[in-house]
Amino acid sequence: MSEVFGVDYAEHAGALAQSAVGDPLQLVHTPTKNHPHNVFVYSIELNRILGYLPKTLAKELKYVFGKGFCLDGEICEIVFEDGLWHSRVLVYDKAELMKERFSALPYLHGSER
Repeated sequence: MSEVFGVDYAEHAGALAQSAVGDPLQLVHTPTKNHPHNVFVYSIELNRILGYLPKTLAKELKYVFGKGFCLDGEICEIVFEDGLWHSRVLVYDKAELMKERFSALPYLHGSER
């Protein structure tokens, strides 16, 4: 289980507020110029980003699954405390929830390992 970061951004907090424990997720490696290990936590139900994984976990997942990976997950906990959102997610070592879409979205799964 991992904490989700970035949930205090308005657009992420709004999406998290509409989410529920058990909602299915996609965890997608989407590198940026300053964050090469960035992994977005994406709500399948809402079609929105909820936040991102911690750098250490993201780096480990990239090492195991390769550049551009996409993994399934689910929300395990959502807490609104002291005016801030917190969430924990479970990451699975598979990508079945969007498997039928992979041919149309080749950048969502790692081919460079």
